[in-house]
Amino acid sequence: MGEEKFLQELNETCLILNPSYEAARIGGEIYAALRREGKLINDADILIASIVKAHDAVLVTNNEEHFSRIEGLRIAERGVKSLLLTFWFVEYRK
Repeated sequence: MGEEKFLQELNETCLILNPSYEAARIGGEIYAALRREGKLINDADILIASIVKAHDAVLVTNNEEHFSRIEGLRIAERGVKSLLLTFWFVEYRK
């Protein structure tokens, strides 16, 4: 299966959360808090976290080192991540 087809199918099976004014505001708060604590992470991770928080969603990630620094960000537990990724892979392979 080609890369283009893979990305199309991934897009069809995932919920895409869009940035918003609220996400930008939350991103500013996250940046300020992490800077104050001396625990800054990269801007892309702050953007991801702010969008997840703005949508009151749960983040599925393998980068817990960075995302665990963000207060109030809900991160899927390891077992849940494995289950979700396995389910997605099985569904994707059908």
